[in-house]
Amino acid sequence: MVSISLFQSRGFLLRWISISTIGMLLVAGASTVAGYTSLILVQSPTTLESTIEPVIVGLGGAMLGVLQWSLLRRGIIISGWWIPASILGLLAAIAIRSIVGGRVTSGIISLLTPFAVAGVSLGLAQWAVLRRSLPYAGWWIVASVVGLSLGVYLGIGILALLSSSAPTPPASGLTIFLRRAFLLIAFVLPGVIYGGSTWYALAELVHPRASKTVQKNGFTP
Repeated sequence: MVSISLFQSRGFLLRWISISTIGMLLVAGASTVAGYTSLILVQSPTTLESTIEPVIVGLGGAMLGVLQWSLLRRGIIISGWWIPASILGLLAAIAIRSIVGGRVTSGIISLLTPFAVAGVSLGLAQWAVLRRSLPYAGWWIVASVVGLSLGVYLGIGILALLSSSAPTPPASGLTIFLRRAFLLIAFVLPGVIYGGSTWYALAELVHPRASKTVQKNGFTP
């Protein structure tokens, strides 16, 4: 039984954005920790990082999956496979990134490509579980890619703005506070936009018109 009113409520929206932001920060933090750990332990960290990063990012993916699944199951019958699917989706993104390597080197594109790939692989893995519960779940993949890519793009834009407008010392307390606030926004924004994008997809997927379309056409994309 799908709880339409739950998914379309403001309370669910706020909770979903919150857990998505926390989950994405955990994943990003896990990846950062892997890189710094490798750098500290050895002079040439590439090999060690390639070993540590999948483990730590996998843990971050598990946390993201648990947070999302715990909220989803309140409104729809959703399989616990959502959690391993989230882990596999992020691990696949790491594998694809390692294969592609530095082939994409064009400025902002080189920064956005890994996150677009992560959106595709994570969205695809979660779609495989979600499609058993909701019709037209393929839109979840689109929402994941758009939300993650757009969020990272805007976050990078804020960071670039901060770096280009660095205050000359001595900076006032208000200036330092505002810069730190914008810095926090830059790191939080990807999770917020990803959460908003995927929430909108959920709200549309549970809408009665989606079920009517399936009943009329007789198939579920």
